[in-house]
Amino acid sequence: MVIKYINKCFEGINSLEFKNSDEIISVISEEGEKIFLFKPINVNEGDKKGSVEKWLSELEEVMRNTMQIKV
Repeated sequence: MVIKYINKCFEGINSLEFKNSDEIISVISEEGEKIFLFKPINVNEGDKKGSVEKWLSELEEVMRNTMQIKV
């Protein structure tokens, strides 16, 4: 599973929090800080199902937008 390697994809991100096992709702840092995303990412929605690179790309975009909103 990709989740155990998420810290190799995104520096400072240790894990992801899921709701109902298919929606990413927050990212968790190595220090345990949790940042809720401004919108959840459904990893099984549409063409993202079975396509890790598509939902990882969306995760990157949503993380950027979340940080812009929070600052």
